[in-house]
Amino acid sequence: MIFKKYAIKKILINFVLVNIVINGFFYYFNFRNYEGPLYLQSIKGDLLFGLVMLALLCAYTGFINTQKDVLTGTFYEEDLHFKLSKYLPKTLTLRLLAVILFVSIIVYPMFITIPNLLGVNEINHTIGFLIKTGSAALAAAVIGYFVITLSISDYKNLSNKTY
Repeated sequence: MIFKKYAIKKILINFVLVNIVINGFFYYFNFRNYEGPLYLQSIKGDLLFGLVMLALLCAYTGFINTQKDVLTGTFYEEDLHFKLSKYLPKTLTLRLLAVILFVSIIVYPMFITIPNLLGVNEINHTIGFLIKTGSAALAAAVIGYFVITLSISDYKNLSNKTY
C-alpha cells in the first residue's frame, strides 16, 4: 500500500475511530445518571482526563505499532522527507510528554474556551458528547499524524546511518 493510503487508514481507524468510541463510552459512563442542567464546567475534568489519557495511550501504542509496520514493510516507501524528528526529543518518554503538553495546551483550551467565548455555558448531553468526541477525534488525528511521521522519520534516519 502507498504511504498516503496507509497514513489515512491508520489515522482514521487506529487513532480517530478508536478514540471516538473510547471517549464516547467514558462520557456515557460518567454522565449517564447526571440530572439537572449540564454546564461546560461539569465536563472540564472529564474532558481533560480523556485527552491526556488519549495522548498518552494513543501515542504510546502508535509509536510501537508504526515502527512495527515500518520494519515489516506494510507500505511502499515513497520519497518521504520528514524533518520533524530533528526538532523533537528522541526518547519515548519525552515524546509522550510533548504530545500530552500539546493536547493540554492547545486542544483542551480550544474545546473549553471557544464555547465560553460564544456565550455557551449551559449545554445538553448531545453537545457535551459532541465536545468530548470531537476533541478526541481532532486530537487523535493530529497525534496520529505526528506519531506516524515521527516513527518513519526515525527509521529513515536510523537506516541512513553508516557504521
